[in-house]
Amino acid sequence: MQTVEILYVPVDILQNVNLNPERLQKGYAYKIVAARFSGSREASLLVSALRRTELSDAKEDADLRWGIIFRLVGGGVRQIYLDGFGRLGQVDTLPASFHGQLYQWLREITAPLK
Repeated sequence: MQTVEILYVPVDILQNVNLNPERLQKGYAYKIVAARFSGSREASLLVSALRRTELSDAKEDADLRWGIIFRLVGGGVRQIYLDGFGRLGQVDTLPASFHGQLYQWLREITAPLK
């Protein structure tokens, strides 16, 4: 992993339409960029949160409020998006339901931004 970007729009910022990945990437309220993320304390906490998060298929679209964009060595990109409650979102382009620690990790890392 080369760089991690975290995009965030607090739920109290009202939007006329639900945020999808494209809208979130263009209209985020906050963006955290970690250029040297690998090996950091936050990287190990994120990996731990991901390991303790279960995914399942979702049939519905979500109002996405968080995005985690992994820019990988070699040019690859992986993306995870969650709604404001950490229950629905998507992984890359696939809708997903989330249950576990990822939502809590996002809340902790974005808490100072409120």
